[in-house]
Amino acid sequence: EPLAKVRGSATVVARVTGQPEAILGLLLQTAAAVDPDVPVANASSVMAQFVESAGRQVFTMRLLIAFAALAVGLAAVGLYGVLRHVVGQRTRELGIRMALGATDRDIVKLILGAGALTASVGVALGAPLAYGGTWLLRSQLFGVSRADFLTYTIAAVILGLVTFVAAYTPARRAARVHSADAIRTE
Repeated sequence: EPLAKVRGSATVVARVTGQPEAILGLLLQTAAAVDPDVPVANASSVMAQFVESAGRQVFTMRLLIAFAALAVGLAAVGLYGVLRHVVGQRTRELGIRMALGATDRDIVKLILGAGALTASVGVALGAPLAYGGTWLLRSQLFGVSRADFLTYTIAAVILGLVTFVAAYTPARRAARVHSADAIRTE
């Protein structure tokens, strides 16, 4: 019976060795040789169809990664600004500490400690909020549990590194200020 009399649609899957795109032309020629009136649509490899169907999720994930990177960058700039302002406000105190014998290293440790405290508070407040907020993203969490320890640890480490980088520059700047100049500053 000719294929033209068959109603509906059919899916043909062929298992091949090698590159499926190379065999695709041969399969289309074979289908046309059997019955040239049968239209063939969506002829592609399974991998190509998978990539096409996953395109929206890939775009969404790339967009989320871009926003996350932007958020980390904004957090770093904001943290740097806050710590620089705090160091500026404490210039006189830091000058007195240096006049009383504090070393450059002591001043850097003091400022980095303030940054570490900020990061610790951020992790302490953010981790429970992130855990509670995972129910909003549960449809996007493929193979990741709500309490994925590795993800939370990586986020805390990234926050710690960003805090260190943001705090180190104001700390080094404060350590280089001469104590007499710092005491005179109002």
